[in-house]
Amino acid sequence: MEINSIEDFVNNCNVTVIDYEEIEWHNYIGKGSSGQVYKAKVLGKEVIGKCFELANYYSLDRLIDSISGELSNYDYLVGTKNCCELLGISYSKKENGIYLLLRDYKVVGDLHDYINQDKFWNKLTWNKTNKKRYQNEYYYRYKKDEWLYRMERELKIKITHQLCCAIKEIHDRNLVHCDLKLNNMLYVEEENKIILLDFDASYYLGDNYYDYIDEGMGTYGYTCKELNDGYCCKKSDIYSLAVCILEVWCGGIWNTAETIKECRLEVLSSLRKLEKKEPKLGKILRSCLVLETDKRPYIDTVIKNIYNLETL
Repeated sequence: MEINSIEDFVNNCNVTVIDYEEIEWHNYIGKGSSGQVYKAKVLGKEVIGKCFELANYYSLDRLIDSISGELSNYDYLVGTKNCCELLGISYSKKENGIYLLLRDYKVVGDLHDYINQDKFWNKLTWNKTNKKRYQNEYYYRYKKDEWLYRMERELKIKITHQLCCAIKEIHDRNLVHCDLKLNNMLYVEEENKIILLDFDASYYLGDNYYDYIDEGMGTYGYTCKELNDGYCCKKSDIYSLAVCILEVWCGGIWNTAETIKECRLEVLSSLRKLEKKEPKLGKILRSCLVLETDKRPYIDTVIKNIYNLETL
């Protein structure tokens, strides 16, 4: 059937359609690669709403392709614990947008926002004494200020375990996310739980080791070489997972990088910083960050290697 409008598309989806007027929008909680994410209510029930607005795409066809890909991947996520559960779909002619309604997990934001809360950072005045004193700490210099990352090691370990569990869950279903980053991970602080979202770029491999994709998928810095070359496999997510873990442990990675090569250098710089304080964890992450796909471990091996992370 030919699709000529947002309304046509929504009404022909095999998904529960929710009247847009029944949605009560609340606070913004994050942004994925394909749309913004908000807290919302539908008939008094708390949900998460992901917004796909036509203004952010080149055409209706591109908008529909993005949503169609995400909807098809939710079929593989039924019954998961670490992935967003799809409840329904809605649309607005006035806003020219389509909205996915997802189960609410009592999140306050994505993982990137969480690790950047004030409680995890101390501000110091930049000087040579501080530089020498904190040279082995996770710190960042901004203008004349020095910011020290102070998340407790125990919490870093818990988040690392959760990250790995989330990836194992989708890999066990032969799904490759292809755009793992902290902005695509909601964090439930009360339960120390990671909830993955943004599956429009994901690929179901079936029984295949790899699949061909559009070149340049994912996000600079988090993506591995093969994603830029036009194919993906489960080990593509392993590279991105390692970058995410580095970011959780170091508090941040990116400074001035604008190209793939510069992003790679900043990742390796953060890895060397981590290796000085956590050599065993650093060794695990280095194995995940090799450029040669076949030399990276699968998620089961990563989990096995970090299972006793508390003793590292």
